[in-house]
Amino acid sequence: MKILRPQKEYTWILILFALFFVSFGLWSLRQYNAVSAWPFTVACVLLLLILVLWALPNSSYLQFNHEGLKIRHLFKTTHYQWEDIQKFWADRRITGQMGVYYLLNGNRLMQVRFLPDNYGMKPHELAVLLNQWREHIVDEWEEPPPPSRRKVAKKLMHPDEEETVLLPVEGRV
Repeated sequence: MKILRPQKEYTWILILFALFFVSFGLWSLRQYNAVSAWPFTVACVLLLLILVLWALPNSSYLQFNHEGLKIRHLFKTTHYQWEDIQKFWADRRITGQMGVYYLLNGNRLMQVRFLPDNYGMKPHELAVLLNQWREHIVDEWEEPPPPSRRKVAKKLMHPDEEETVLLPVEGRV
């Protein structure tokens, strides 16, 4: 089992900015009695509350193990089995930032979703790591092929070329 947690430094910087804007809104309400400062102040207070919730220790993480993938973001948990996910890849979001997307296998249509965070990793590295886990687990589930009736023997040759010789199974001609 592996758990990845988001980096909180960026969140704390946003909290400081939100505190600044809340204090600016309160100051403008007191200094100028500006009614237009109320919506600004309320919006900044709501943003501050969301950011504080986001900064709490178990509010966001990505956990993956042999059973599947669990995404927890702002106390909402989503769980997927590995066979439900077709692949992961890194691409740009609408905002221009790089993110990790995943393709879900559906009964009737395929759904593309994205991870809410990069969890302290580069998007390409995270996509490769998740694809490796998914492929490893899915390969374990697949049954091995039935044993063939012929043995395969390899001659020693140059590493660039390979030749396969089929030999009959002992007891059969």
